[in-house]
Amino acid sequence: MREAAIASPGFIELPFWFSQCVVGDQLEIRSPGGYVARVSPGDICDIVPADPVVVQAMPRHVLVQRQKLPVRERQTEPGPECYRPAYLMWVMKDRWNRLDAAFVRFLDGTLNEEAGPQQAPLDTASHQLLRSIARRDRMPVASRAGRASWSAVTRELATHREARKASRKFFAAALSSSSGCA
Repeated sequence: MREAAIASPGFIELPFWFSQCVVGDQLEIRSPGGYVARVSPGDICDIVPADPVVVQAMPRHVLVQRQKLPVRERQTEPGPECYRPAYLMWVMKDRWNRLDAAFVRFLDGTLNEEAGPQQAPLDTASHQLLRSIARRDRMPVASRAGRASWSAVTRELATHREARKASRKFFAAALSSSSGCA
């Protein structure tokens, strides 16, 4: 939290970050703006479940094979056999707010070459899907253009939001009533 706060614009609310994967005995989590950290599972205090986004991504070995093709063949659209289903973990947008890169974990674990999410090209349908859903309340979205949003409080459940407000009011009332005592 302290490291994430260094580049943040002011006070940080307790954030809702997105779980990425398990690395050793720690969870890799990512802020809505793309900051990554690894924490102990015991440090997680609440979970907001969400449906994963499944896209069609190109495994690294297929990409390497395609790069060895003659230039004319590389310029053709890859067929569906070049892609495998993968969970979308986070995206990066360019300074014009266009999708720049997608980071995934393949459903077939043997295709995951790194401990964390890996960058992979997406098929056209997946790319079009991301244009409509790639927002910080849905997934981590890093941007090269400016400061990131450091909390996804819009993802917070209404009951949790109400409980947080009630506890703030309680502590504010308790502190204001005790300040009169000497």
